[in-house]
Amino acid sequence: MNEGNKGARRGRPPKLTNQQILDAACAIGLPDLTLGGVAKALGVSVAGLYHYFKDRDELAEFVANAIIVDYPLPPDGTGDWFHWAHTFAYSQRALFEKFPGLAQVAVQRTISTAIPRLEQSVRLALRSGFDEKTAWWATRAIQEFVFSWYYRVEIRAALTARTGESYQTSLRRVVRKFPEGEMPLMRSITKKRQEESEDERFDFNLRALLAGIAAMRTANPTPMPDKKSVVTLRKSKKRRAIL
Repeated sequence: MNEGNKGARRGRPPKLTNQQILDAACAIGLPDLTLGGVAKALGVSVAGLYHYFKDRDELAEFVANAIIVDYPLPPDGTGDWFHWAHTFAYSQRALFEKFPGLAQVAVQRTISTAIPRLEQSVRLALRSGFDEKTAWWATRAIQEFVFSWYYRVEIRAALTARTGESYQTSLRRVVRKFPEGEMPLMRSITKKRQEESEDERFDFNLRALLAGIAAMRTANPTPMPDKKSVVTLRKSKKRRAIL
């Protein structure tokens, strides 16, 4: 990556380079990243590091940009958006697995080095018969699916580390609290599927999303409820007791 002085406009001292800061930040890891931790690793004061970044979020954004720019885009040789989007989703998932905490940063902030990925997706979608609005929304649907998927994975992993109970174990425990004879399907499902395969579920959800996007381009898509007919919690006057 370019080791020029990213923060020169704010008076960055010349003794530190982008690469030095990046190396220190990556050694700490995005989940535990702080200005204080990076300053200590580099042997500078926290006040001195404020010449480079105004806060922890800007530092995290810098790290995220540096990571993503070096991660290759999937090839688009087929010219088919659906094939590319499937590959893109898996490449994004692999990126988030390799760099814990990156998904959270990407959800919270706009990462400039991700823009070429969005550009390529929209361009391919237009070539595949989408109009511009749908091309953009389909691109965002895939992007946000992967963001939210891996962000959820990290949250559950942290909870499991703290409590010693996985999500599946928690689900079985809660289902068992219902009186015998109630929730028979949930009892059967949670008993048979002790620990679900994240890979299988990821692929199922991704393919379902892509199939839904494809169906919406057809002349006779599956009819959906009118917005006015959807019951929301805000409008509903009925409330069920929490067990």
